[in-house]
Amino acid sequence: MLRRLNAVLVAAVCAMTLIGCVGSGGQGSSTQISPLPTIEPPKDVLIEHAVFLSDETDTYSEYVVVYYGSDTHTLKEVSDEIHFLKSAGYTRDQIESLDIDQVFNGFSKLSFASKTVTDDDDHYSLVCRFEDLDEKANLLSMHNGGILELDSTDVDTVDADSVIKHLSSEGYKELQLSEYANVGLHFQ
Repeated sequence: MLRRLNAVLVAAVCAMTLIGCVGSGGQGSSTQISPLPTIEPPKDVLIEHAVFLSDETDTYSEYVVVYYGSDTHTLKEVSDEIHFLKSAGYTRDQIESLDIDQVFNGFSKLSFASKTVTDDDDHYSLVCRFEDLDEKANLLSMHNGGILELDSTDVDTVDADSVIKHLSSEGYKELQLSEYANVGLHFQ
């Protein structure tokens, strides 16, 4: 009999625990399950790029790379990369001493711009990067320096598709991966 009473008590405790878990409003109440909040996935997790050959001679090749968000196509970065052939007589000192401010007005004063020179076997690479172009202040700095022409200064971002279209209209040749895979570009 004692065993049976213990079994009944255990069953009663389990039942009360379940009732307590299901609802706190007493008999017959049920738990209200709130829907999970809608979470928007982050945008532009992936950055894509388009590569252009902007100029090519027997002594150098110049490439422009446009980086943009995969979801929004917001312009994120632009790099201008020139490969100076060593066989043409270029030296690293010559490349490093180039005054980039003569090419890109005010370049040395732009906190979001950088210049690197690397020795890449048969050529020297000069890479000028303009980063964080999804920030309005940086876009305006480039516009004010005449580096990037905005249709309106009342913009927060630039659509990379318009930049790509503009480069194509200027005669820059957009390259496919098979055309630039072995060129040795310095991607971010």
